Parts: sequence; C-alpha cells; structure tokens
Amino acid sequence: MLGNTFFGLAIGVGSSFLTLFCLFIWKTGIEPWVERLSFDGIDLSGIWVAKGVSHEETTDGKKLTHNELNLQLDLTQKGRCISGIFQARSVIAQGKEKEKYENVYELKGKAYANYVILEYHPLSRKRAGLGTFLMEVKSGGGNMIGDITFVEEGRMHIFTLREVLLNRVQQG
Repeated sequence: MLGNTFFGLAIGVGSSFLTLFCLFIWKTGIEPWVERLSFDGIDLSGIWVAKGVSHEETTDGKKLTHNELNLQLDLTQKGRCISGIFQARSVIAQGKEKEKYENVYELKGKAYANYVILEYHPLSRKRAGLGTFLMEVKSGGGNMIGDITFVEEGRMHIFTLREVLLNRVQQG
C-alpha cells in the first residue's frame, strides 16, 4: 500500500514537472518563433530619442514649465513584442528655481501594423511614476510620432504630451 502511494505521488510530481517544462519550451522557444514568422511589420529595435519636448502646467496658481525634456528609448523587438529601457531627463522651472529630474523605466509593449503601444514603470522600487506611449511609425521606420500619457512622479498628476516625435538614431 505504501509503495502504491509513493509511486502515485512520484508520477504526479513528475507529470507536473513535465507540464511546466513543456510550457517553458512553448513560451520561450516555439511561441516567439511562430510570432516572428507571422509578424510582417517593421523592426523597431534600436535607440530612439526625443529632444526639447516641453509642457506647462499650473499648480496652486504657480506656472511650472518642464523644458529641456530629453527622452531615450532602447528597444528590442521579437515579433510583435517590444521591450526595453526608457530614460527621461528634464529640467523643471518654477519661476527662477530649476530642478533637474532623471529616471530610468522598463518598457513593454506591442506593435500592430504601423502603431506601437508601450507601457512603462520605474526600474527602481524607490521611485514612482508610470505611463504609456501610443505612437505611429512614420518615414519607413525612421521616426514615430504620438502621445505619452504619464503619472508625474513628484506631484502624482496625470499628464499627456501630445505629438511627441521620436527619431531613430541607431538600428538595433
């Protein structure tokens, strides 16, 4: 009786490991391979930059200007799936006072025809903020234009930057 119980338990554990192994092979090998074969869009892998993006806001009757905003995206694409790192650097001016800001985010998203949606969140758990890019690929893959909606880290307000132009500066 004890032998049958042990044998049944060993079979159950073994089949669980076999199922997990097959799922791992599917997710890491077969599914990405099929997706690469079926995706006929442009490869967006590479480094993308936007310089001089700015926006203004009014908080508590004070005008804040975000200028010198520089964005850099380092994208890797496998089929429709896009991942990468996003760096944002800016100077926030409130009257004569200026505050420098820099953060690094993880990007994940997908490409659909000539459109890209990317979500991002900070790499560091000591930082806040999140957002999305919704971009249209233009100029044969030389640039993307679209909107970025994000939660600003400091004041935790939601903003949208409209018609942001990202230029590809390096192929992936």
